[in-house]
Amino acid sequence: MRLVIVEDGTNSLVEQVPGDAEHQTVVVVQSGGERPLDFGKRVLRRISAFEHDGRCIARTLLLLSPRFDADATAARLSLTRALISHAGAPAAGASELVLNAGADLHEDLQSKVEALVDSLTHESSGASLPIRAQFGSRAV
Repeated sequence: MRLVIVEDGTNSLVEQVPGDAEHQTVVVVQSGGERPLDFGKRVLRRISAFEHDGRCIARTLLLLSPRFDADATAARLSLTRALISHAGAPAAGASELVLNAGADLHEDLQSKVEALVDSLTHESSGASLPIRAQFGSRAV
């Protein structure tokens, strides 16, 4: 299955998510006013439920808001750690994490996304979860 995690403020990016005929798509959307850590916990519960049901996440698309404060970063790290753990499960199969930010994201924020990907990639070394960034339709 494919998991699409939509942070508040990224609704326009949802329209750019291509269809996936191969995998069922589950979309989890952060509601307006929901704190990043609360949203992260809600997504973690969904991932746990998928694991409990024996469902494997083949691809996760995290649509990033232009928010890079401590709370948003902590929530993203927590989600990524859970996805790394899920990818390492014996029955998980191949998996991928794509952090997608808008093509119009300011250069300073693009460098923050790239630094986050570098940090997550380093943290997940040895795990079977490739992590990459994408700005609009442009992959990095």
